[in-house]
Amino acid sequence: MLQQDETSPDAPGLARYVAVFGLTYGVALIVAGGVAALLQLDSGTGLSVATLLVSVLVSGRQFVIRQQRKPTRSERNRLALYCLGVSISVSCLFATAVIMMTAGIQGLHDVGVVFASLPWLAWVAIALFVSLLSFAVLLLGFGWLTGQYYGRLAGVDRAAD
Repeated sequence: MLQQDETSPDAPGLARYVAVFGLTYGVALIVAGGVAALLQLDSGTGLSVATLLVSVLVSGRQFVIRQQRKPTRSERNRLALYCLGVSISVSCLFATAVIMMTAGIQGLHDVGVVFASLPWLAWVAIALFVSLLSFAVLLLGFGWLTGQYYGRLAGVDRAAD
């Protein structure tokens, strides 16, 4: 469960911003995936990073507008971690839905065959690398980018800690 920062009694609950992130991420994946499919574009890593950035910008902006400040270091870390979990969950649901719509049950079987073709340690390494990269993007978004937006909102160009 999302909890308030123990270091500040007035700290906001983070669930609202994680929900905004999740909703934005899901909509962005659907829109970007639809456009990529319509234009027959490769929707690899660029799609994931773009939807992640859009989502963190929207939710981070909401935080700054509602709280009139940038997130603390603790809030930034927790937002990034929670949003990483949400992005992984939404991405898995999206990928499963796309596979089911395009290839049906056989497509899921084919994915299982692909997973079986590499040792499990390789998949763990790939998942860890992608997760760390995504976490870094989220930290950047909830840190530096929200600091930039807060600076503009306050009329002073400030960066995050």
